[in-house]
Amino acid sequence: LQYLPRTLARVARGPIPQPLVDGLKDPNPVVRRIVVEALELSGNPDAVQSVEPLTHDPDPAVRKASEAALAFLGPA
Repeated sequence: LQYLPRTLARVARGPIPQPLVDGLKDPNPVVRRIVVEALELSGNPDAVQSVEPLTHDPDPAVRKASEAALAFLGPA
């Protein structure tokens, strides 16, 4: 699992694929966290609007990851 965010980040450098955005709504918090980390690693500022709602996620690890991603990605 530790390499999955890096792998997914490569596909999010251009237009973010819809299945990746859909992963942010997955019922499993581990999946949501991995997708957030991948979007952070992608450096794609288009991800900001998709990641912002996860700053209120019920899972603390997802919240922490989304806050870190937003700090890294900066304003949309």
